[in-house]
Amino acid sequence: KDMLTFSGQHTGLHLLLSCNCGLSEEELVSRAKNAGIRLSGLSDYCFHTSCNPHTLVLGYGALKTEQIEPLTHLLATIWGVGLP
Repeated sequence: KDMLTFSGQHTGLHLLLSCNCGLSEEELVSRAKNAGIRLSGLSDYCFHTSCNPHTLVLGYGALKTEQIEPLTHLLATIWGVGLP
């Protein structure tokens, strides 16, 4: 089943979001950008090793707690995936 998977929630002001939906990292970033959501692909931060090709870096330091769940649902919708 296509799903979003979060990791690194307790490591600071960023977390990792993996999307197993068949879209490339570039397409995931592009669709988010078109919806007004700014995020980065993990590959932007990998210099010496390969990264999971469907993983994104989300900064949430500027978000209010009540904004996180609607944002997650919006991402799931624009990527056509289910939530855990």
